[in-house]
Amino acid sequence: MIPSVKELSNLRGVRVLLRSSLYIPVQNGTVTDAFRLDEALPTVSFLAARGAKVILAGYIGRDPLNSLRPVFDYLKKKITVSFVEDIAGPAAHKAVEALKDGEVLLLENLRRNSGEKANDPRFAADLASLADIYVDDAFTNAHRAHASMVGVPKLLPSYAGIRFMEEVEGLTPALTPESPALAVVGGAKLETKL
Repeated sequence: MIPSVKELSNLRGVRVLLRSSLYIPVQNGTVTDAFRLDEALPTVSFLAARGAKVILAGYIGRDPLNSLRPVFDYLKKKITVSFVEDIAGPAAHKAVEALKDGEVLLLENLRRNSGEKANDPRFAADLASLADIYVDDAFTNAHRAHASMVGVPKLLPSYAGIRFMEEVEGLTPALTPESPALAVVGGAKLETKL
């Protein structure tokens, strides 16, 4: 079984790279559907309440030039969070160093670095260098062989986030359904479901 973030207690001084599902619709620089962001908040709050220095990472849209600034603008209405227009470079490292226990930092769109989609080991190492542990709460991205999804967990102690565990627990009964059974599968891209 996947180790859960709920197994963690005192995280004071611990830098946690939290991979979340941040791909949400934005129109004219404003979030139009915040469901995924609201679903990410319990894990963010759980970690921050235990004193972690939370480094929030994800991507938005297919265009690498898209910015997570609209996500930041939405999140800052809900939690105390800062934003850095960098991913794993000097500005990101400086912002992480400035974090106090219980604070949250949002990194820029992971897809701005081509190493994300290419699962570049060097990019994964750069991301991992920001943190002490990794928490995956991006169930919607779990099928992607990207650096932040599969590269970083090879380099840091890793845990599943609250939302990720809810998805696993909700889907597990479907693996051994009572007969007869019916499966309804949805989504925009059939090829990813097959």
